[in-house]
Amino acid sequence: MLGYALTITGGGLNATEQLAGDATSYALVGAANGVPYTFSLVATNARGTSPAATASASAFGVPGSVSHLAVAGSQTSSPPGQATAQVSWRAADPNGSPITTYRLTYNGVSVDAGDVTSATIGGLPGGRDVAVGVQACNVAGCGQAVAATSSPTPLTVPSQAQAVDVRVSAVTAGLVSEVTVAWQAPGDWGQGAAGDYVVTLTAGGQEVGTVTVSGTSATFSVAGSVTKGKDAVTFTAVVTARSEVGPGAAGTGEVTWRATSPDQVQGLVANASGSSADVVLDAGWQAVGGDVDHYEVEAQDGGGPWTLLAKPQVARLDPTHLGSIGTGTTLGVRVRAVSSAGLAGTWATTSVNTP
Repeated sequence: MLGYALTITGGGLNATEQLAGDATSYALVGAANGVPYTFSLVATNARGTSPAATASASAFGVPGSVSHLAVAGSQTSSPPGQATAQVSWRAADPNGSPITTYRLTYNGVSVDAGDVTSATIGGLPGGRDVAVGVQACNVAGCGQAVAATSSPTPLTVPSQAQAVDVRVSAVTAGLVSEVTVAWQAPGDWGQGAAGDYVVTLTAGGQEVGTVTVSGTSATFSVAGSVTKGKDAVTFTAVVTARSEVGPGAAGTGEVTWRATSPDQVQGLVANASGSSADVVLDAGWQAVGGDVDHYEVEAQDGGGPWTLLAKPQVARLDPTHLGSIGTGTTLGVRVRAVSSAGLAGTWATTSVNTP
């Protein structure tokens, strides 16, 4: 073999290259990307020149870089604590050969997204930023990567506990002894798994207690002193749902307890003794249950005005001197119970004649 003659046309080029007899390849340097070239090759030996062999091809290289790359992170609620990243870009210059895919690299992972200009990355750690590199690829390889970083999106906490209900669940001796709080779970636990609740109960602004529970109700014991001497007390509950991320907004509820008047005194018996010069009155009755601070005992002389005699804390009137009252005069006697809040029951009335 004496040699080869290679004629090249295309892209404004029309040239013939003489190649050695042992040549088996040729590289066209400086070819324009995407421009078709025609190659015509003949071989020469001692007997002459062969017919031409012809082939055509276009020159190309790896793609250019993407532009306008943007990465936006967002949180997801399923599974809790994870996030996604929305990635978008403008197409790169294919550099003579169609782009086959865009390669995304993040957190040590590479993913081929295809010939697209946006992609969603899932399963990212929540509450952290993420750097994403994007490079365009064709059959020649992948171009220069361009990177962008998302701003971290804070993990969300639970929403507010719903329908907080506060009820007086027990009353002992007329005083509140127990309050029960119930609620519904938040509609959204945010980025953390469902956790527990912190519940605080106050009465008239003063804390009764705080508990942490996993369920949706809590019961508080209430000391008698909380409602003793008060005609009304408002109990307020604050319920805060907590996840591994943190506490959410508080849900609140309240109920107002109002004291009731004591029952009417029963079994009232009065006795007048002494003499017309010094009448002595005593009385007794059945003790009234519930919240009773004391009793009020009044007497009436012959239909006159009622006069307060005593405020005993027990169910009796000790002998009380009334002074001079005519023999056979009808004395009216009445007794009522009064609560620690100052609420009075109905009068119980009887009468007795003076000696």
